[in-house]
Amino acid sequence: MDALWVRARLIARNNKTLIRAVAAKLDHYGFWTGEDVQRIIDEREKELGR
Repeated sequence: MDALWVRARLIARNNKTLIRAVAAKLDHYGFWTGEDVQRIIDEREKELGR
């Protein structure tokens, strides 16, 4: 369990910008479908050159 926690924290830290972008959209609009969230992620990753 500890290893999974460490891995989750590393993933979150490495994707902080992406997570914040998704959270900001969710906060602004309140509700999104899985497809909406995937679109936001795809757009953000494109901006970051991933």
